[in-house]
Amino acid sequence: MKFLISSAKGELYAYRRAAWKALLGIGATVVRLDAKWGLRPRQLPDAAIVAGVIQDIQQCDALVAILGRDKGLRTTKRDIGLVEYEIMTAENAGILVFSYVTPNSRLFVRLEKSRETQQDIRLLSQSEVVKQVRSSEDLASELLNDVESHFLRGIRDRHAFHVETVSPIHWPTLAAHPEELLRCSPRFFEEVVAELLRADGWDVDLVVSSNAPGPDIIACSSHIIDTVPIRMIVECKRLRQDRPIDIDVVRKIVYWVNEEYGATLGMIATTSRFTREARQLVETKHRWRIALRDQEAIVEWINRQVYRGPTEC
Repeated sequence: MKFLISSAKGELYAYRRAAWKALLGIGATVVRLDAKWGLRPRQLPDAAIVAGVIQDIQQCDALVAILGRDKGLRTTKRDIGLVEYEIMTAENAGILVFSYVTPNSRLFVRLEKSRETQQDIRLLSQSEVVKQVRSSEDLASELLNDVESHFLRGIRDRHAFHVETVSPIHWPTLAAHPEELLRCSPRFFEEVVAELLRADGWDVDLVVSSNAPGPDIIACSSHIIDTVPIRMIVECKRLRQDRPIDIDVVRKIVYWVNEEYGATLGMIATTSRFTREARQLVETKHRWRIALRDQEAIVEWINRQVYRGPTEC
């Protein structure tokens, strides 16, 4: 599990630290965005920092947003705060957002008088949690309760449905124009991978779409070792080439394989690529249990499907 803590202002240092310690206590990977990117109060982050923060958010499982007296760091003097960018990025990517409002925040006061505050309410309307907390200790307690309710239980509650044939896929078109994979929906990419696995002889279950974290596909086979069932969980990431899969995603899959799902194998399939650190971790420690399939490997897989002929598609 990977959590990001928003780049809130200096006044909220104690709250950010309390959230960080609470999440570390349950074994989560935690990144404080202000610390990672060296952000300081009244600093105007440049475009490269903003892009890096957005990429971090898109690759996490949940964002913890802490709101204080002001909106926090701004990308320009006239632009919206970076915290607002973080919340909107997470919500647009379907990532859980836990928003906590501190006592000195103006968010819950003068709702009728302040147009700016009404915009804040609209901004937070899609958050999984919006709560007012009295202290940093109160935030830590509420955060752990909310993670248990919306995150950990969600992993156990995800459902799957069996795949016989998904939406029709025209393999020659995908083979000739692999860039179409970047234009399709993330769900369609999951269906492509599921159908490729099914054609390879796996019994495939597609996990029902939801905000709960967990693998996208669960595949089983007894063909590799006769009568011995093998279970593989698959995470699908439809991303651009400039958004590589980092080492934290690999660690998450390893955790799911070993702890959450009791699987034999794990696979990460992506239209992007993997960072050097991610590949090194798999090569040195998980070579026999975790498979990495980048864009090039996916295209080769699709080409093999074309060569099989229409009767096996």
